[in-house]
Amino acid sequence: MPPETGQARPRCGPPPSRLPSLTGTDARLLDEYLPPLPSRQRVYQQVVEALNEMEKSQDPVLVLLVAEWGEGKTSIYNARVKPWLEERGWRSLEARAATVMAHLASLRGRSERDPAYRLMAALLAAGLEQEGLLARHGAPDAAGSLREYVERVLRSLVPQGGRLVVFIDELEDLVASAREEELAELVAGLVGILNGDVEAVSAQCRGEGCMPGSFHIVASLTPPAYSRLMGLRDFATVAARLRRRIRSIWIQPLPRREAFAFLESLARYTLGRGLDALLEDHSLAHAVVSGTLGNMGALVSAFRYLVSWARGRGGCGDGVAVLSTSEVLEALQGLTLSVGGAELPALNSEAYARLAEGWEARAKLAGFDTAVARRLLDELVARGTVPVEELAVAVGARPGVVAEMVQELNVYGEQSWPRRELGVQRLVHEVVEAPAVEDAFKLLRAVEPEAVKLLPQLAGREEQRPLEQLLDTLVYLDSAGRLVVAVPADERSAADLVADASPLELSRAEAERLAALLWEAIFSRLLGSGGARAYMLSPRLQRLLYVSPELSYLDFIADRVERLQVIRRVYTEASRGHLAAGISALLAAEGLLAEPPALQGEGVARAELSLQGGARARVLVYTVPGEVTAAEARRLESQVMAALMSGWRPHAVLLVHHGGVEPQAQRLLDTLEGKLFLKVVDAPIESMVSRARLQALGVKLADEAGGVEEALRAAVEVARNPATAEGMGFDPLRLHSLLRELAEEIRPRERLERALEEGVDGAPLVIRDPRLGYDVERPTELSGALRYFLVVPSTRASAREALHAAYEYVMRYHLYRGPGGEGRGLLSPDIDRGEAQTLEKYMLLLAANGFLDKTNGTVRIDTLSPMERSVLRALEQLGARSQEVPASRVWELLVMEARNPGTRRMLLQALVHRGLVSAAASRRVDPERSRLRLRDGEEAAWQLIREARSLLREVEEDPEARAWGLVVSAKARDYRAGSLEEFARKMSSLLDTAEEALKAGNVLMALRLARTVLDTVEYVRDEVLRGHVKPAAAEARRLRGLLEEYAERIEEARHAAEKMLEQLTGRPVKLRVEGLERLQEAVRAIEEVEELRLSEKQLEEEVQRLWEEARRRYPRDPGRHLPFYVGGSGPALHFNYKLWLIARRLEELGLARLGESGLEEGDWLRRTIQALEALASEARRLLEESAGLRRRAERLAERLRRLGVEAPAPQSIVLQGLSAPEELGLDEAEQLLQEARRQLEEGRRPLLELEEQVDRLLGELEQLEELAAEAESWIHGLEEAARHAREAGLPVGQRLREALEDLALALDQAQAMKGKARAVLQQPGRLLDALRDARSLVESALTLLRDSLERSKRIHAEAVAEAERQRQALEAEAQALREALERARAGAPQPPRSSDPFAAVAGLHEYMEKLRRMAAEAGVLSQTELEAYKVVALERRRRGELLLREAAELVAERLGIGPEEARRILISLIEKEVLEPRL
Repeated sequence: MPPETGQARPRCGPPPSRLPSLTGTDARLLDEYLPPLPSRQRVYQQVVEALNEMEKSQDPVLVLLVAEWGEGKTSIYNARVKPWLEERGWRSLEARAATVMAHLASLRGRSERDPAYRLMAALLAAGLEQEGLLARHGAPDAAGSLREYVERVLRSLVPQGGRLVVFIDELEDLVASAREEELAELVAGLVGILNGDVEAVSAQCRGEGCMPGSFHIVASLTPPAYSRLMGLRDFATVAARLRRRIRSIWIQPLPRREAFAFLESLARYTLGRGLDALLEDHSLAHAVVSGTLGNMGALVSAFRYLVSWARGRGGCGDGVAVLSTSEVLEALQGLTLSVGGAELPALNSEAYARLAEGWEARAKLAGFDTAVARRLLDELVARGTVPVEELAVAVGARPGVVAEMVQELNVYGEQSWPRRELGVQRLVHEVVEAPAVEDAFKLLRAVEPEAVKLLPQLAGREEQRPLEQLLDTLVYLDSAGRLVVAVPADERSAADLVADASPLELSRAEAERLAALLWEAIFSRLLGSGGARAYMLSPRLQRLLYVSPELSYLDFIADRVERLQVIRRVYTEASRGHLAAGISALLAAEGLLAEPPALQGEGVARAELSLQGGARARVLVYTVPGEVTAAEARRLESQVMAALMSGWRPHAVLLVHHGGVEPQAQRLLDTLEGKLFLKVVDAPIESMVSRARLQALGVKLADEAGGVEEALRAAVEVARNPATAEGMGFDPLRLHSLLRELAEEIRPRERLERALEEGVDGAPLVIRDPRLGYDVERPTELSGALRYFLVVPSTRASAREALHAAYEYVMRYHLYRGPGGEGRGLLSPDIDRGEAQTLEKYMLLLAANGFLDKTNGTVRIDTLSPMERSVLRALEQLGARSQEVPASRVWELLVMEARNPGTRRMLLQALVHRGLVSAAASRRVDPERSRLRLRDGEEAAWQLIREARSLLREVEEDPEARAWGLVVSAKARDYRAGSLEEFARKMSSLLDTAEEALKAGNVLMALRLARTVLDTVEYVRDEVLRGHVKPAAAEARRLRGLLEEYAERIEEARHAAEKMLEQLTGRPVKLRVEGLERLQEAVRAIEEVEELRLSEKQLEEEVQRLWEEARRRYPRDPGRHLPFYVGGSGPALHFNYKLWLIARRLEELGLARLGESGLEEGDWLRRTIQALEALASEARRLLEESAGLRRRAERLAERLRRLGVEAPAPQSIVLQGLSAPEELGLDEAEQLLQEARRQLEEGRRPLLELEEQVDRLLGELEQLEELAAEAESWIHGLEEAARHAREAGLPVGQRLREALEDLALALDQAQAMKGKARAVLQQPGRLLDALRDARSLVESALTLLRDSLERSKRIHAEAVAEAERQRQALEAEAQALREALERARAGAPQPPRSSDPFAAVAGLHEYMEKLRRMAAEAGVLSQTELEAYKVVALERRRRGELLLREAAELVAERLGIGPEEARRILISLIEKEVLEPRL
């Protein structure tokens, strides 16, 4: 091919007869020109199967055509579905999703809530509207009933036995834009239709009007919309249940070999010829196919554009100019394609210009003609692969010069941005164009299983198989229009080509292994079929130059222009931080991130991740855009150390990288894991595409949020909240789809959880709850059961052997736990010595959780479970070998998936039991507050043995342990008996075994035995020796002292009682006490028991005898009837056999009894002491009361003398007639005191009665004196009042005089009665009767005088009230006269004033006479007028204002005149201004 010149006349092609439709409406016509396309044939087969299901089904069928925009969903409907429907006479409606949504919205206000009918009505209305038939059938919002509307439209559209299919185009518009409630409404409608809620079209319908199987739906939607739809549980559930009636048909982009064929068909359809009618060389079709990603819609758009661009050029008239290389590149730079919802330039002009400028500068420096060099690059960019001879002709240079330029171009690529930013191995590869394309794919399918086995990441889905994508990348058109596959020219260059062409990112080693396999199975065989040597531009560089990256990587960015800017920045300035932000969004989408991560350094973030079961793990996210080298490993270590220094300790490092891990780096990472006890989780990004998408996501987030640190927070929000994502310029659905796809590739959750479970050196970093069973509900039961095995003095044991050893060494000396938790021992749960099956169950659980190693019915004891190793590693990491550390810090180093609160305690308790860890409280470790220390070495074992021996000597040398150490405890069906002397011997033998194990190198066995001894001896010392043995010895001493004390107290009480009786009777008395000899016998019995010595065997025999006797009498629960029963008298006896012997002897003697609180003194002791003390007390009280009675008689005599009466002598009130023998028993002494009490009470009663009568008489006499004084005062007052009343002329004066005389008479009579009372007291006879008679006279005098005084007071009060009324009347009259005189201008004196009502009345009489005289002299009023005025004045003072009629009636009545006369008088008084006109 000659070089292009500006003078060359372009070749012209035919004029286009038609252009392919952008919407696929001409798909049927275009189908005639298409050769069979395998990818589409598979889709067509699925479509036919779905249509056949429609034909058979009596229920609605839903077919979903899933593909990106432009992949041919509508074309498939038009070319395949619609003709199939027409052939069968089926009716079809096409409805836009937006129209369906509008009709659904119009129905929301209706009362009918059935979603199935609502959706079906909206579908039918949308289809009718698109065909222009809505007016004829009416809109559903105007229908009376949606059910009637649906059935009416169906009957109108579908004849009897016919079918209707509604095609919903672009359903993604509805799914993507709908709010949650709208989407739920759509899904509910679809589910309802499929479930038969629209009865008329379902198989459930019966009767007239039924149309089963007459309605079906076909819908097209994009993958993100499909993902959101299937993400709704209701729809996903019905889709899984109705798989035959819900068909999802996925339509994938065309592979390159089919895209070339499709482009050739478009040329024949439009120009009547092949691509040679439009392109100068068939191989130029590479530029068009690469820019469209195999998207059929984009291919149609690109072809239409090229035809339009070429039409009329170069003087071709209506024809099209045949385009050269430069013209194709020029046209593509102005072409925008719609692929995946984006409209972007088909050729990345900026990347192409950057490449061209760099290459031209490099070529110039190398001495090449820059024009030739540019043509070389253009040919490679436009055609992808060019045979060597054709390339030399095209650029106008010799093949040797071309080879030199290609070599220089590769050097440029290695030293410039293609290698640095893209990882391109070679810019130009030497290949061979092999024509056997179909053979290549057959060989690939044969070798694919082996390749996947070699590299598991090559296992893809059916529609996305990485190996097939790799080979498809190597498919091109040669200049003649034949398909060829570019294979490496030799085996050495195969690895570079495979690394560049692979859709997944491969390490160098992986690329070499895959290349070797492909070379042997495919490439070497294809070379044998012949082919031209050619140069091929790097596939990785081609993916950058064409529109592919922006469309396939960045469809999650909504703004179509912004995608180019972001991808450019990804390749030029994207940092680790941007990758970290993208990874953060991925983690948030996976539900791993609970809170936004915190930035620590470039590409390093601290995150707290939520794992399975709610566990939280601190993870340091470390991102590497490329290969992990040793330098990266060292930087990672420094970042981990920085986190540790700041107080934030990660459980794991999530190492996200693109590329492999160098062996030295891996060794450094392994060392870091062991050194810091954390897990480095390898999370490779398999493909460059994925890395670019994550970086682009990070770049976009950083731009929107204002920085990388802010981008980390924004990453969490956009992953969780679609509204936030949309607000930041993302497509929420596509972003969600991207993150899900990346999560499937990187698998962060799976990798992290698996790595934490794997742990470091067999110690997992995650702690889970143990597996439980056999009614075992608490993890701590496992650590308790483990101790039964840790006691065994050998390396292996069965459950029965372990139980026997545990009983002999530990359980025999441990007390049963009582109802309140008394006697809590080392072994919990408590397992009886005969219950080997119970321990067998625990053994199985311990083995299942790794605490024991089970083999053939026995277990190896000295083995550690993985979780125990984890805790030990954590303690070691915390420095617990040299210092104590809080237990709470252990769990900070581990991921706690365990939810049972007992799991932590179980692990620590198990390690403490094994002796590997020491804690302040070894028997009850607190998983949060305990302080722990590692003791897992030989020196620690020796130290533990020494500590145990020292503690054991303390027990051995205790004298009370030897004398009283016979311990017995029992529960309902078992008992334990042991001697502390034998206990010390057994513990010593265990320590000897521990020393032997230590010398043999078995440190675990030595530690557990030493810890068992130490804990057991400590328990026996604290709980048994100090808690029971010593208290039992002290109790025996107390009992002996108590008996001796009682003997002394009885003697003292007897002496005191004898003294009191002597004072009472006046002669010496001796008391006799029976039973004192039993006290001496009891003291001797206690001394004998203290000297008793029994071996453990003898003790066992004695207790066994008691047990057999109890079992004979009470076979169900003999232990309850033993004195050592833990719920009975056992605690009171301190579970001590010797104390029980003492208690039994004292009970026989009646001197003590065994109660809940211990041994208490017997009833005889208490009764004897109480009787003696009661005798002395009663005698003392009798003496005191007798003396008190004499004192009261003396006081009574004094009061009688005041009355003039001689009282009886006090000496007469004494105890008389008491007599007693010289010796008395306690009962006889009590009878003597009762007789003394009787005599005393007989003398007390008359004295008390005399006291009462005298006190009352004296009180009444005092009252009589007070009334007499008051009467004399009133007599004087009444005299004064009677005199004033008489002077005032008041009639009440007479009544006052009579009251005066009555009161004086009553006073005289009262004085006479008082004198008679005194005379009665002087008469001889009984004093008590005289006192009663005197009191009767005094009471009569009081009544007489009191009545007369009250009557006089009442008469005086009535007189005062009458005088007051008179004064008011006189004051009213005086006031009337004064007012009249004042109106007549005649002066009047002031009225007199007096506080005494009688004196006031007298003064007013004189004052009135004076006023009348003045009124008569002045002629002011006549006598009648004066009287009338007085009446009106008095009434006005009483009632206020009066009407004239009322005043006239009142005056007429009072004066005895006629009403008219009274009216005239009143008018006269008004005219004289004596009365005011207001009357």
